[in-house]
Amino acid sequence: MITGSGGGWGGWGVGVRGRGLGSTSPADAGGLLADLAGDSRLADDPRLPAARAHLWELEGEWVAAREAYLMAASRSTNLAQQRYLNARAQSLPGDPPPAG
Repeated sequence: MITGSGGGWGGWGVGVRGRGLGSTSPADAGGLLADLAGDSRLADDPRLPAARAHLWELEGEWVAAREAYLMAASRSTNLAQQRYLNARAQSLPGDPPPAG
């Protein structure tokens, strides 16, 4: 079950079965995000790829993190979120993918 809480973007923090993502390891959180990926209500939501990007960033998976941040930015309709997510993608170590 997907639950909402007071924090996060737009007042929604994502939790699964009453558990927030903040109290789990990156590997456990990745499993929780996989559970959420099948929920049609989150199909185009930028928060899911942004959360994945953060987990990959924590694990040092820069290419995957960059791609996920860029995906999240492309899904967002909020200009401030787009700027933040694009900046996160560009701030990761290594060469960014070529533009275009």
